[in-house]
Amino acid sequence: MSLLTILEFPDPRLRTKAAPVAVFDDALKQFVADLFETMYAANGVGLAATQVNVHQQVLVIDMSEERNQPLVLINAEIVEKDGAQVYQEGCLSFPGIYADVTRALKVKVKAHDVDGQEFVYAAEGPLAVAVQHELDHLAGKQAGGRRLSNRSLRIVFAGTPEFSVPCLDACRASGAEVVAAYTQPDRPAGRGRKLAPSPVKQAALAAGIAVEQPETLKTAEAQATLAAYRPDLMVVVAYGLILPRKVLAIPRLGCWNVHASLLPRWRGAAPIQRAILAGDTETGVGLMQMEAGLDTGPVLLEKRTPIGREDTGGSLHDRLAALGAEALAEGLRRVLAGETLTAAPQAADGVVYAHKLDKAESVLDFTHPAIELERQVRAFDPWPGSDAEIAGERVRVWAARAVGHRPAAVAGTVIDASREGIAIACGEGALRVTALQRAGGRRISAADYLNARPELRSPRAP
Repeated sequence: MSLLTILEFPDPRLRTKAAPVAVFDDALKQFVADLFETMYAANGVGLAATQVNVHQQVLVIDMSEERNQPLVLINAEIVEKDGAQVYQEGCLSFPGIYADVTRALKVKVKAHDVDGQEFVYAAEGPLAVAVQHELDHLAGKQAGGRRLSNRSLRIVFAGTPEFSVPCLDACRASGAEVVAAYTQPDRPAGRGRKLAPSPVKQAALAAGIAVEQPETLKTAEAQATLAAYRPDLMVVVAYGLILPRKVLAIPRLGCWNVHASLLPRWRGAAPIQRAILAGDTETGVGLMQMEAGLDTGPVLLEKRTPIGREDTGGSLHDRLAALGAEALAEGLRRVLAGETLTAAPQAADGVVYAHKLDKAESVLDFTHPAIELERQVRAFDPWPGSDAEIAGERVRVWAARAVGHRPAAVAGTVIDASREGIAIACGEGALRVTALQRAGGRRISAADYLNARPELRSPRAP
């Protein structure tokens, strides 16, 4: 006899429908003996051929304490059912997972033995449950239905900012079990610089999810802590820590990442803002199977959205956060249904890196074309903002529009000021500022700003 390998969810082979046994010979008897040996070694009470990747209608059961009451059912068919019972079922293909499942209280089964002799077998109570459970496997069903399969996926979530929270919510809503949330340690925030929890930590604690906040995942201790959660899948969304190879190998299904761009364009830390800065007309999110490289993994799912001329870093952030949660929810739904997602390798061409935003980039350089400055204002709203000097005063520009022509003037000069905005000469064209903020003040319209600085109004302006 030999031990066979038991398939585990979500292996798609578990959904294969078994064929009737046509030949009853010594090879079949040996296979049945191997099934029993495998079931006993795994401390199970039932095992179907489908679970060991043999797609024939063979199942074995032994529910006795002494393991001396083996039952073999070949080409089994339920011919009669009676009553109902709710039983907490486990499954060797869903290790460590249990769920309440409603089954018939009594069943009568027509089947063959290992010699091909037909017989009728009656089962009641737990034995009837076992028979129905294993027949589900032979029919290509996820034993016990969706309630068991949903609970079989143990997810560790890793994320930090507000962008990550919709994806955490998607994991919870999928029916999978979110066993832990990893997030950055509490950081100083606000004017008082008091330690503040990340948005993911707040959401996880509110949902009763265990929170881990390691400074690094490179230590053996941190990796052991993660492994102790026995994750099937790790979902990473704007976490902020590098995942070493050893961490990527811990979850049974690896690690997924929700990335806010259409890969391979804009790999890296600031894909949302860089897409606006570059004048891209379309972006999206990718659900990626992570590997050791920076955002280099194959893409499982992709969702697209246009970038409009009114989009800011903030508005696009919110839309992509929702779109990322949508992509993740679809991926989880398909995996929980037993589907294997096809991972498409990223193209070798078109790789562009979205480098981290730097506060030094916030200054508007009016020697640049106006259209570039318009995109900068939109991309850097709300952070890091766009700073400029208007007629000797340092302000933050929150809204502006490029206009195509201007009279001859030195870049940075106010060439027109009215209720419609303050036009400033640029290297090409002019930038019309329509909303801004003075030092220590709040965001105001250009018209309100001109009320405070009437000397800037153009002579022809009302």
